[in-house]
Amino acid sequence: MHTITFAKKNFNVLPGAFQWVGGTPCTPPTPPGFETTTDLSDFFDIDEFALTVTLSDSSTIKAVFDDSFQIEGLTTGEVVTTNPQILCQTSDVFCTIVVGDEVTLSTNNVTYKVIEIHPNIDATTTLMLSRDS
Repeated sequence: MHTITFAKKNFNVLPGAFQWVGGTPCTPPTPPGFETTTDLSDFFDIDEFALTVTLSDSSTIKAVFDDSFQIEGLTTGEVVTTNPQILCQTSDVFCTIVVGDEVTLSTNNVTYKVIEIHPNIDATTTLMLSRDS
């Protein structure tokens, strides 16, 4: 793990992701202009695609859950893995979520641990999850 500094803030760089580790006040970076928080409000509407997720600090956010699976060794059928993840607005989790935090989904009341944080270029963040971490 390496620490980099961007805009006078420190980040730990993880393989394929980075995690906020310091600096105040915590304000998310301004996205380059693809979507704004207003544009994303329909996508993160509970009546449309999203569900409520409870964070470790008991606050709640709206997010879209995906639990796709893949088969490794397709010809032999050896291993089936799942890739649970949630897509949320960066402004909801910036300076709030760290690797190792727990999140609980409202639909099935299952608790997952955050194993990776992937900020996206469009004002969203993907949280990679695990049930057994």
